Amino acid sequence: MPLQDTLWLNDEDYFYNSSYRIESDSELVSKVVNFATSNPSKAIKYCIKNTTHNDSIITQARSLVALQQQQQYNKEKSYYDGLYEDFVVILLIGFVALVCYAFYRKNKKARNPFDENDNDWIELGSHSNNNYSNDDEDPIFFRKKPPPPPPTKPSFYVYDGLDFKFTSTQLHEILQKRFPYYRQLNTPERKRFIQRLQKFIKSKYFEIHQERGFIEMPVLTSAAAIQLSFGLNDYLLPHYKVIAIFPKEFLKIEPHIRFLEGNVSGHTIHVSWKHFIEGYDHPHNGQNVGLHEMAHAYYCQNITVDYKTDDDFVFGFKQFVDDGTAAFDAEKNNEQKLYSNYALQNLHEFWAESVELFFERPDDLKNYYPQLYATMCLVLNQYPLSDYPT
Repeated sequence: MPLQDTLWLNDEDYFYNSSYRIESDSELVSKVVNFATSNPSKAIKYCIKNTTHNDSIITQARSLVALQQQQQYNKEKSYYDGLYEDFVVILLIGFVALVCYAFYRKNKKARNPFDENDNDWIELGSHSNNNYSNDDEDPIFFRKKPPPPPPTKPSFYVYDGLDFKFTSTQLHEILQKRFPYYRQLNTPERKRFIQRLQKFIKSKYFEIHQERGFIEMPVLTSAAAIQLSFGLNDYLLPHYKVIAIFPKEFLKIEPHIRFLEGNVSGHTIHVSWKHFIEGYDHPHNGQNVGLHEMAHAYYCQNITVDYKTDDDFVFGFKQFVDDGTAAFDAEKNNEQKLYSNYALQNLHEFWAESVELFFERPDDLKNYYPQLYATMCLVLNQYPLSDYPT
């Protein structure tokens, strides 16, 4: 075995004399291999410096370094190829999700009639026909979907409250614009009002007896019920499954032919939209068909039907019978003149008009009949907003 020249080791870029002993080619290769696995660039420098060795040794060493570099390259290429495949899969999933979302939004818009582009009344969108029974076997739990519409044009449209997907923001905007009672509430009370309103709407069907319906119709008619019952625990009126809305006065033929602005019969609350809006456009004249008809509905639910009753209402109404009768007699005898002649037909109409006066002319009701005013606070479990106790 021939003698080996001086063996040079590499420490970064500084070469130094390590020894003068004889090293075999195999030892040199072993060192190059160790360098190749840990620091390929150092192995190449080591090979170049030890040029006195056999050229085949240098070639083998460089091959080992090249192999190590190729393996590193293959490893990195495999990693980035994997990332690319993952990216393609994620991109494909995102595209599918986007298409599904587009169809969802399209169907949601078809189901949800809310239209933010309308600056005034917001027109209702989807509807079903009038081909459903208003006389179900169970008068309380009536939540069946109406059947598919017939080919003929219906005389009125039916909207299921379950299909309305009103958000709290949408309801707030409508109430803030159209409902004076809501505007006077503080923030926690507004939140509670909207929560009750959403539940009430979902529990009803809405009949629209005109060619165009507006979102404000189910929202505001339901809000009238929430206003009256805001102090009660049971407020959903389960006996009444339908709210029927007419464009103006409507004809009633039983027990005799007459035109009405509102009416409560069977399981339906009927209101004239024209007069309903006028009632809230003039919130201090003591005339509000929405409150009037809801007063009849809550009386029937708690006193006549005697189902899902509110204990505070039932207890307070017993007192109203006494104090209301005294005020009724005083009005009939012209001792006082606060109520209309229509209210003096019977105690039922007197009760309904008392509700109107309680919310719209509370100071007059309190001045004319202070005991009746106190009883109204007891029955409804609330004070008029202008007369909250301090």
